[in-house]
Amino acid sequence: MIELLCGADDFAVAEHAARRRADAAAADPMADLNAVVLDGARLTVAELQTEADALPFLGGRRLVVVHGLLGRCNPRGGDKSKERRAALVDGLLAYLPGVPALTDLVLVEGALEADNRVAAWLRAAAGDDGAVRVRSFEPPPPERLPAWIAERAARRGGVFTPAAAAALAAALAPDGPADLRRVDGEVEKLLTYALDRAVEPDDVARLVTPVDPE
Repeated sequence: MIELLCGADDFAVAEHAARRRADAAAADPMADLNAVVLDGARLTVAELQTEADALPFLGGRRLVVVHGLLGRCNPRGGDKSKERRAALVDGLLAYLPGVPALTDLVLVEGALEADNRVAAWLRAAAGDDGAVRVRSFEPPPPERLPAWIAERAARRGGVFTPAAAAALAAALAPDGPADLRRVDGEVEKLLTYALDRAVEPDDVARLVTPVDPE
C-alpha cells in the first residue's frame, strides 16, 4: 500500500504520519522491527527500493516512511537540476506500481505543485481498493480557526467557550495564517490551567502572549 500525506498544513501532515506509525505499532508487536524512516532529501530510487522491497521480519508488514521525496519532483520548487529531477520522476513512476503488497510506503510531503507528475500519478491511482491513498491537508482559514481550537480542545476532553476560542485565534493569528503547532500548544496549556472548567477569555488574556502583527 502507498499512502501520500501532503499539503500546506504541515502540522496535520506530521500528526497523521505519527498516527500512522502508532497504528502500525498497535496492530503488530513486531512493528518497530519492520519500520524505517527515511530522509527523502537525498534518497535515491534504488535506496528506496532496497528498503521497501525488504521482507518484513517474522511475518509482519514492512512500514517505510519517507519525508520530502516528492517535493524534489516539483517542476519549480523541486530539484534545481532538471536532469536529476527528471531521472527521479521517471524512476519513481517506474518503481511505485511495483511496491510489494506487504510494504506500507508512506510519503510525507508539504505542498506539492499541481503538475508534480508523481503526485498526479498517485492521485489517479487512488481508488476503492486502498492500494493507493492520498490525503491532502490545508490549514483552516482565519474564520475557521476558532472552531479548529474548539475541536482540538474536545479531543483532549476539554472545552473552550466560543469567546475564548475567538480570543485565542485573535491573539495568535491577528493578521495572517496561524502557527498551528503553537496554537495547539496553547490549547493544551490553557486546558491544564482551567482543569475541569471551560477555558474563558480571561484565561487567554492571562496566559497567552499575542503575536505581533507585522
